[in-house]
Amino acid sequence: MARDGAIPRSQKLSLQHIDTLLDELAAEPVQRWDNKYAVPKLDLSEVRHFSPAGLLAIWAYKKWRNESGVEMYVGSPGGKRHYYLIFMKFFDAIAEHGHKASRFWNPLDACPDVLFPITTIATSKDVERATLAARTRVGRLLMSSLGYDRDDVNAFTTFVGEACNNVVDYAGQHGALAAAKYRAGGKDHVQICVADTGCGIRRSLRTHHRKATQSDEAAVHAALQKGISGSGSKTRGNGLATMRAAVARFDGVLDIISGHTHCCVHGPTEAFRTLKHPFPGTLIATDLVKTETGQRVLAF
Repeated sequence: MARDGAIPRSQKLSLQHIDTLLDELAAEPVQRWDNKYAVPKLDLSEVRHFSPAGLLAIWAYKKWRNESGVEMYVGSPGGKRHYYLIFMKFFDAIAEHGHKASRFWNPLDACPDVLFPITTIATSKDVERATLAARTRVGRLLMSSLGYDRDDVNAFTTFVGEACNNVVDYAGQHGALAAAKYRAGGKDHVQICVADTGCGIRRSLRTHHRKATQSDEAAVHAALQKGISGSGSKTRGNGLATMRAAVARFDGVLDIISGHTHCCVHGPTEAFRTLKHPFPGTLIATDLVKTETGQRVLAF
C-alpha cells in the first residue's frame, strides 16, 4: 500500500475502480506506540471523482474497523471536492466531525448533483422516506434535468426500495443509501448505491438454503433467483430479482459485492470476480447513463 494510504492506481472512487479501492481499504492494521491498532490514513487528495459506491465502500470499511477496535482516518481532498463530500454528508456518515459548510446551505440546493446524501437505513420508516423521496423530489429532478419519463422514475424508485428493504430485512445492522448524478464522457450518469456491514448474503441464506451457500459466488447467484430469501418464506426473496429487472429496463449492469465476490449482472449474464479480501457486508450499486438518443445504458 502506498504511503499514508493514497490511492495512486485509480485516482477515482468509482464502480469501475472499486476492486482496487477495496484492496486499499483492506490494509492490515498495525499496532501503534499506545498499543492501539490502526490502518494507514486514507489520503483522498489525489482523487478526482467521488461516486456513491466509492464513498459507501469507505463508510462500510470505517464502520467495520471502528466496531473491531481499529482506528481508520480519512483525509480531506480539499477545495471544491471537500465541499462536495460535505454536501454528500460523507464526513457525518463516517463520524469525522469538524467539516462544516455554511449553516445557510441546503446540500440539495447548493449541490444539485446530490440526489441522496449518505442516508442511514435502519428501519421500515427509513425505507418509506427513501422511496417517497425517490418518487417525488428525486423523480422530478430526473424528469426535468435528464429527461426520464414516469416509468423510468418508477424503475429507479423500485431499485431504491428493494435495496433498502434488503438492509432492514437481512443485514442485522443499519446500512446507508447514496445517489448522485454526474457528467462523464459527454454523458449524464446517475449512480445509486446501498451498503451495509451486516452478515453478508452467504450467511443470510445459510439457515434455509444451505446448499446455496458453499461459496459467496453461489450465494449471490442463488439470491438473484426469485423465491430465494434468508427468511425461508416462499413469498419473499424477490429483492435482488426485482432490482435486476429494474436495472434491465435501462440495459444496465447491477453490481453486487458481498464476501469474497463481486458480481456484475447484465440481463441474463452474471460475471463474477473474486476479491482478495472479503467485503465487510454487502454493497449493491448501479450506474445509469442517459445517451444522446435518450436511451439509458450503463457505463462499465
